[in-house]
Amino acid sequence: MTDDPDSSDRRRPTIGCVPFGVGRPLVHAIHDDDADVVLAPPRKLVAMLREGSLDAALVSSIEGFRQPGYRALNDLGIWADGRVGSVRAFRRKNCARIDTVGLDDGSETSVALTRILLRRDAFGPARADAAIDRIDPQEPLDARSEDLVLLIGDAGQTAQSDHYAPFDLGELWTEWTGLPFTFALWLIRPDVDARPIADLLRRAGRAAPEPPSDTGVRYDLGPSALEGLQRFALEAARLDLCEAGLRPELI
Repeated sequence: MTDDPDSSDRRRPTIGCVPFGVGRPLVHAIHDDDADVVLAPPRKLVAMLREGSLDAALVSSIEGFRQPGYRALNDLGIWADGRVGSVRAFRRKNCARIDTVGLDDGSETSVALTRILLRRDAFGPARADAAIDRIDPQEPLDARSEDLVLLIGDAGQTAQSDHYAPFDLGELWTEWTGLPFTFALWLIRPDVDARPIADLLRRAGRAAPEPPSDTGVRYDLGPSALEGLQRFALEAARLDLCEAGLRPELI
């Protein structure tokens, strides 16, 4: 029984989160009475957020610079200052030039970052018009034929190979820019009441266990992480990977 006459008209928000070990702690403390939680790869979360089946999602950070109207939490996300551990590209050891690239089908931000780093030859010499395809991250790395393969999440963290050399994308970004890299943001879609959802996500974030010890992941966004995010948006816009000048509202 409740004293609130409008409570029966309210629905629980639907919150999306990545299924990987680096993201799940941020929804660990959300109870069934608070929200419905949906676990899906980042690219799927983007589609669900756009179609309105999610009210908010821990989603690829680049999405905030591709669609207008998003609100983003200004103090909670997934970022790393240097090594991240779970976002890695693997270059075939015997290739003189990168001609073919396979990109994890679940990713958006890491795909954009890979494209930016490819233009800088950060993985070694690369053809300007290298053939780029989306791939199934569950296929064993040594069964692949591409010169460069991007894997994220649990697949990126655990992949091993005798034929590919790994590159940590967080390390490459920080070595180049001197800034942290923000991989994921809590984005709230434009047509919902952002404040109660933001409060819920912050409570869950405060109760979250520490990020996995074998990664460089952090959750507490601060000024340097947000500065790195703005630099990423600038570099992505230069390659037409997001909208120049478009920014989420930080709340």
